[in-house]
Amino acid sequence: MNYTISGYIRDKASAELLIGSTVFIKETGTGAQANVYGFYSITLPQGKYTLEYRSVGYASQIVSVELIKNEEINIDLSSDEVELRGIR
Repeated sequence: MNYTISGYIRDKASAELLIGSTVFIKETGTGAQANVYGFYSITLPQGKYTLEYRSVGYASQIVSVELIKNEEINIDLSSDEVELRGIR
């Protein structure tokens, strides 16, 4: 039996929707991309999965889920601040 994981991906500080963010499913090697509303949806067979949420400029977030029914998972990603050094 198949079930759907869906939700919104947002910036943790501003709650801004993160358009084009990705969700990668480790076990299948597949994923999905958030649409212009920051919404994603993935349909998978029943089972245990590891989801990695990514967006450029943000720290990725990993969520484990046992899919036995449709799930709504909303994710808030934190900015991944990188210190840039000048050339000497």
